[in-house]
Amino acid sequence: MVSDSPPSRRQFLGAGAAGLAVGLAGCAALDDLGQSGPRFEYTLSFIHVDQSPVEYVLFRDDERTHPLDRTASEALDAILPDGRYTTYGYEPLASDHYVEHEGRYFQTDVLVTGRKRMERQVVYAEEVPEEEVPDDALLVDELSRVDARVVKIHHSGIQSGGQGGGVDLLTDGGGYVLRRPAELEGQFASGDLDGRVVSMTEDGPWNYRLTTETESLLETAYTAHAVEVADSREAFHEIVLADRVDVELAPDDLSSDVRELFERARGLEEYRETTPLSATYEELLDRLDLSVEEPGVDNDNLLWDGETLYNYGLYVNKVD
Repeated sequence: MVSDSPPSRRQFLGAGAAGLAVGLAGCAALDDLGQSGPRFEYTLSFIHVDQSPVEYVLFRDDERTHPLDRTASEALDAILPDGRYTTYGYEPLASDHYVEHEGRYFQTDVLVTGRKRMERQVVYAEEVPEEEVPDDALLVDELSRVDARVVKIHHSGIQSGGQGGGVDLLTDGGGYVLRRPAELEGQFASGDLDGRVVSMTEDGPWNYRLTTETESLLETAYTAHAVEVADSREAFHEIVLADRVDVELAPDDLSSDVRELFERARGLEEYRETTPLSATYEELLDRLDLSVEEPGVDNDNLLWDGETLYNYGLYVNKVD
């Protein structure tokens, strides 16, 4: 049986080693005909994280500045240390956030706890031909961030044929439901924008008439709470290493040649080789638990060397 999938790094190298004798015998022919198979460049990247593992994973509510983030702030205030916070139609905050409260460490969790029929305002958009745009049309940048977001979601959905970013936030009927507190305080909710035309640019073709309707929707109830996971920073540090750090690897754990390459790659921030890879590079990639199809990417990994945290990844590209 013949597989249609591309060869892995190990399969590629294994095939190359098996055919080494043939390759040497026919080197003159290869010089004339060019290389017999594809070659790939393996780029290993390191980004130094200027935080400890604990600081890196903790959810920082004060770093969230978008008005829609207010719900998450209110939810955290309510659930720490042992409360509950329920929203309808949307999750109040993401599950699995790590948070600190008075020296104790918690992980957020969100559960579905029921349904409730509610009256909701739903915003719809329809395209307006450029020649029919009224003089009092608004520019999207004149709106608040919250109201402008609604228009941009509609714009993305209409222009992409339902494939753009944020389209999953629209109902099956193409409407955007106002649910979050900041949305319920905006101009769409107040009716100020009902029937108005909003343009994406001053002289572009993207113009939309927005209308708001009140509909009865059966909304899912989401309840957030917090689970205590540690009562000290030291204990939480161990949890972070177990849950969020992909590899713990100190230089002393490596052989001298691999250690030298490891230090060199971290210092350069990027290190690359073209196949066939050196045995030292192969071993380092194995110790970093990196395995990528050719071509491919394996990024957003965390490495802790006992003193410093790194974000690292491997990028494999075909060489022309």
